[in-house]
Amino acid sequence: KVTFKRLSPDMPWGVIALNGSATKGSIITNCHFSGGSDDTLRFVYYSGMLSVYNSDKVTIRNSTFERNTRGDDTLRFAKVTGITIENVQISKSNGDAIDWDISSGHISETIIQDSGNDGIDLMTSRATIHSVKILNSGDKGISLGEDSRITSHDVTIISATIGLACKDASLVDMHFSE
Repeated sequence: KVTFKRLSPDMPWGVIALNGSATKGSIITNCHFSGGSDDTLRFVYYSGMLSVYNSDKVTIRNSTFERNTRGDDTLRFAKVTGITIENVQISKSNGDAIDWDISSGHISETIIQDSGNDGIDLMTSRATIHSVKILNSGDKGISLGEDSRITSHDVTIISATIGLACKDASLVDMHFSE
């Protein structure tokens, strides 16, 4: 078990960043993240309290994320293939709960609650979304842009300014239940 403590309880702790091919196959499981923000490390800006860039086959499972501050995203992925997000809870996001750019993977058995902006935001990405609940998004429940593609079923979106936005040559294959 690893525990991170802030130097000052009133200040955010920054980010956990995975960047590059050496992070391929990383697994984050049974973790609780709270109070992170954003940071710039070696001239790279990381906008999510957990940021993953330029990697492959990253798994996040059975974990919770809450109360990110300052940074735009709670979970941030850029140029990542084979993302697995499974049985994750995200709450009180400062901006987007999950932000994927130029990435692919799947999200399942996940609850997103009280995001300040989008629940899930995809740009030039591919995703399968299954058994996901998005509650109280400040902007969009799911936002697809710049040629993104999703397949989804068993998705619930409650209390978002816009439930689903599909723009800029993006496509949705969404299965609705009664």
